[in-house]
Amino acid sequence: HAAGILGLRCQLGQPVACGARDGVAVSAVRLCASARLIVEATAQNGRHAAAVIQRALATLDKAAMLARSLDDIDSTGIPPEIK
Repeated sequence: HAAGILGLRCQLGQPVACGARDGVAVSAVRLCASARLIVEATAQNGRHAAAVIQRALATLDKAAMLARSLDDIDSTGIPPEIK
């Protein structure tokens, strides 16, 4: 599963500051949704929307996996669970 997620090509936007919660700065990450993705999601009465959403969720899974692995990634750039 991890190898499949890491092989996923995706784009994330810059973090956006959202204020603070309990004195800790909170931010969000924007997903890039191109016109092509919007057309794909709405084609055939929205039948492809679930697939587009699933790819977006996989992108977030990839970002989370990479964030958890930052301290473990060596000079190859490959997280240890993939080697």
